[in-house]
Amino acid sequence: MNILYAEGDNPIEWNCSEWRCRIPTKAINDHTEEHNAVEMYIGEWDQQGTAAAATSKWADIIVVQRIITEHILAVVQHYRMLGKTIVLDLDDAYDCMPENVAAYPYWHKGMFNVNGHLHKLNYLPIDMLNAGAKLFDAITTPSRIIQQDWGKFVPADKVYYIPNYIDIARYDVNQRQPHDDIVVGWGGSHSHLSSFLDSKVVEGVEKAFKVDQRLRLLLAGGDARVLKLLHLDPNRIKMQPWVPPLEWPKVLARFDIGLIPLAGEYDKRRSWIKAMEYAAMKIPFVTNSAVAEQQYGVFMQYGKAIRSSAAQWRDAILELAANRDELQIEAAYQEAQRQDINNNIESVVAVYQQIIDSRS
Repeated sequence: MNILYAEGDNPIEWNCSEWRCRIPTKAINDHTEEHNAVEMYIGEWDQQGTAAAATSKWADIIVVQRIITEHILAVVQHYRMLGKTIVLDLDDAYDCMPENVAAYPYWHKGMFNVNGHLHKLNYLPIDMLNAGAKLFDAITTPSRIIQQDWGKFVPADKVYYIPNYIDIARYDVNQRQPHDDIVVGWGGSHSHLSSFLDSKVVEGVEKAFKVDQRLRLLLAGGDARVLKLLHLDPNRIKMQPWVPPLEWPKVLARFDIGLIPLAGEYDKRRSWIKAMEYAAMKIPFVTNSAVAEQQYGVFMQYGKAIRSSAAQWRDAILELAANRDELQIEAAYQEAQRQDINNNIESVVAVYQQIIDSRS
């Protein structure tokens, strides 16, 4: 099978395409004998230049990551008429995206920025997505809840669950070095402000820091809006700018306790990436996910699920800080090893084969 991934992220905002396209591409090419994969930025694929057209004709299945425009739909229809199987991959709940998410103006107002200049589309991308999704052969997603959501708008048997699998070789637990302070850490994109505003984690962290003077906070990803919410001694906070995916595990290795604050319907549909990464690095974590067991499974052996209250955040952080040396939950760590992309790439390809077979 030949697979073409049309990636939705550009290099400046590179994030989800690493998990949904690049990691599978490498695993397919390195660890399967009968399958091949190529990744290409969707803006290049959309233009259908010589390389994009040749690769599209070579591919048995084309996976389009999240972006739909009128022209992209025309290209999709063209290749479907030529017998190609075209899949739409959706890793986010764009319909319930909070207004403070950086991508909200694009999806819900059609506004986008090019070199500092604001432009407006003559359509709303969220409307184009909802209408255009029906023209694909299938939808894939790393969220069971998103799978259920889309199963109400397109035939449910055309929506497939493909988890975000981890490239475990990047995560060397031996990178974690002993130190006197206790680092409470979080890392993410500019789509998590509501997670901090509405989960009570800010108040909980502040309360915990008043009790345990060893605690330090490391915020990774560069969203300064989160920093402004916290009333802490500046000497106890560090901001870590965005780093490329290959460098991220080194930042993660500095964490002693991980945070997964969640709030609202949008966050409920996030995948298991943070919990899996924490487990891979043997980092205990706290989350207020209302569906923690469903989302994170055995990874929760490293986690504490709490309600969205400042007192519970405080107590959970302090408990983990007091007992961090005793937390050796091997089952969660081994589960992260089992979710390595190289152990699961054949199951990913099997889903693609099932989608291709469903056309006939």
